[in-house]
Amino acid sequence: MSRYILARFLQALISLLAVTIGVFLIVRTIGDPVNVILPIDASREQVEQVRQSLGLDKPVLTQYKDYMFDMMQGDLGLSYTKRQPVMDLVSERVPATLQLGLVSLAITFFIAIPLGVYAAARKGSWVDWVSRIFAVLGQSIPVFWLGIILIQLFAVQWGLLPAGGRGEWKQLVLPSVTLGIFLISGLMRLTRSAMLEVLGSDYVKMARAKGVAEQIVLWKHAFRNAAIPVLTFSALLLVGVLSGAVIVETVFAWPGLGRLVVESIRSRDLNVVQGVIVLFAGFYILANLCVDILYAYVNPRIRF
Repeated sequence: MSRYILARFLQALISLLAVTIGVFLIVRTIGDPVNVILPIDASREQVEQVRQSLGLDKPVLTQYKDYMFDMMQGDLGLSYTKRQPVMDLVSERVPATLQLGLVSLAITFFIAIPLGVYAAARKGSWVDWVSRIFAVLGQSIPVFWLGIILIQLFAVQWGLLPAGGRGEWKQLVLPSVTLGIFLISGLMRLTRSAMLEVLGSDYVKMARAKGVAEQIVLWKHAFRNAAIPVLTFSALLLVGVLSGAVIVETVFAWPGLGRLVVESIRSRDLNVVQGVIVLFAGFYILANLCVDILYAYVNPRIRF
């Protein structure tokens, strides 16, 4: 077991290293941040002075080595435009993203798993048809379009909820529902498929033949054995929350990490962009590592 965990941990470190290299190189294609910091009529001497102060005059390899050394000490660099440590900016925005993400995930699990279970148990019924149509629509409709439609209906026409911002609980409803609908569709379809495979197994038929209550058959016998693919996809939901938050936070002016990334890309604030993306990737890799370890406990054959 310890060898399995160590191997997965080393794989996670290698993945994180690869991500930092890729992000470091890609964000430099955004453009030169000096062109945003200085006015258009800045002299060549001013440009060179700013580039030197930001360390952009060094070779790319040297910049990457310095960045990795600082990152291992918890320093993600300094924002070019706000002149604040990136870690401070991230700390200010993390609570908003966590709040939006946790509420969206709660909505997702509360709706998707029961709906997927009962859709499989009543295959061909109206519950099954409605859930399947909802799943297709939820994965087909763009998140930004859905957010705009909800704003138009609930904020503009009916005046029931605020169109954006953060502060009151009402301002959390529309963005969390928008992000939740996007996540519900995939989890519900996977839960239904996994349950359909398990419901046809011999031990489920035997439990029903013994007269075990249907709710116990569904949740204790069937869903417990169908939970492994659902558990895998639950880790991917973290990516869905983070990637979807970039769009949702922009549409609803939600002051989280996603909106911070968009603002930083526009202002070519390279340190902020790469810092937030590396954190996103770190969350994703950590989630997959935890799922791999949980796999080993759920199914001991995976360890070998």
